[in-house]
Amino acid sequence: MILVTGGTGLVGIYLLMRLCKFSNLRIVAMYRSLDKLEKASVFFLKNNTLDEWESIEWVEGDITEIPSLERIFDAYKITQVYHCAAYVTFRRSAFDTLKKVNIEGTANMVNFSVDYKVEKFCYVSSIATLNLEANQRVFNETSRWSSEQNNSGYAISKFGGEMEVWRGSEEGLSVIIVHPGVIIGEVFREGGSGDIFENLKKGMPFYTNGSTGYVSAFDVAKAITDLMDSDIKNDNFILVSENLNHRKVTQTITGIYDKKEPFFEAPKFLVLLVARVEYVLDNLFGYSPKIALDMVDSLFVTSKYSSEKIEKALDFKFETIIPVLEKVAKNAIN
Repeated sequence: MILVTGGTGLVGIYLLMRLCKFSNLRIVAMYRSLDKLEKASVFFLKNNTLDEWESIEWVEGDITEIPSLERIFDAYKITQVYHCAAYVTFRRSAFDTLKKVNIEGTANMVNFSVDYKVEKFCYVSSIATLNLEANQRVFNETSRWSSEQNNSGYAISKFGGEMEVWRGSEEGLSVIIVHPGVIIGEVFREGGSGDIFENLKKGMPFYTNGSTGYVSAFDVAKAITDLMDSDIKNDNFILVSENLNHRKVTQTITGIYDKKEPFFEAPKFLVLLVARVEYVLDNLFGYSPKIALDMVDSLFVTSKYSSEKIEKALDFKFETIIPVLEKVAKNAIN
């Protein structure tokens, strides 16, 4: 039986849509909010059948609460775990929650998987945990974590989760870790990459000239199921379809929304000033910043990621990302 954590999240719902079509194993999926479960069902049923939705056994649970995990692992014979649940934010004020969910929660999942002899465990991490070596220009799977880098709280928490997963592998658990880039997909218009679309929907007069890696949620789901169905174990893979300039992304999305194309290249000192003001407002009043302090550097750095490893290992082909951006933006206004 397959257990999916974070079943109502972006990766989780795309994963479930794929598992329902291509897996013969029973599926149990965890959720925390009935509101998100309802939203997830609406999106799922646009792409899959009602019978497929009803084949999923939904269980309320929290990866940070031992009793709820104990109930689930006792009730089902879990053979595969897709650990997609995570807390995603770059707000420094949320660091304690990041550690609680992304490190402690992952440790709990690993411990139960070891104790209940799960056959294979997949952890959805992030490219945020990768740092370039001194002689590298392009990120690959040898780009190891460096505590000397200016890592965000989110990156620290996801790397801590990775360390728990590697610990599990030393205790006999077969594991796969993936590092997706910015994941683009439909489902929710708030949180994660959904914030990109919501912010650009209002218009954006400025741009920055950094770049990063992007991947569709469809490709993430396909990649992790292909990896879990393969003989590959105790390995990690970058999942990036394309490396795109931030200006190209903003031009594409604002064009769909019929907004004026960004025309002003924002200097770093100005973006940093805005981020510092918003940081103070966040600490004083709980204001949700549009530009988190931990995001500023990434807006001005040209980062390139290689997915050659998974492309060769599985003969994997990624979707072109611009049409995905256009599709998500168009559906958000329909």
